Amino acid sequence: MVALIYLDRLKSSLPRKSQGEFDTPYKLFIVAVVLASKFIEDSDDVTRSIHSFISPLYSARELNDMERSFLAIVKYKLYVNLVEVDQFVKDHKDFLNFAFD
Repeated sequence: MVALIYLDRLKSSLPRKSQGEFDTPYKLFIVAVVLASKFIEDSDDVTRSIHSFISPLYSARELNDMERSFLAIVKYKLYVNLVEVDQFVKDHKDFLNFAFD
């Protein structure tokens, strides 16, 4: 969920007509998951696991470059509190397919 919130932050920070290459959505999703994982569980084991999983697709340097670019766009704002998670889920409940009382 945190990675999706990061992507939402990124989207709101980009110009409306921004376009990327064919693999940009995949890169953004991967980087959002990587950053969320690192922020939530900051350990060398997590970082090594992430890099070994992604290394067939992108080199460590490419991943680091993607992370730095993503972080710059969201102004390094990675903290997500429970209120933000709750609001995100409510705002996207149809997409996320959650049932609320």
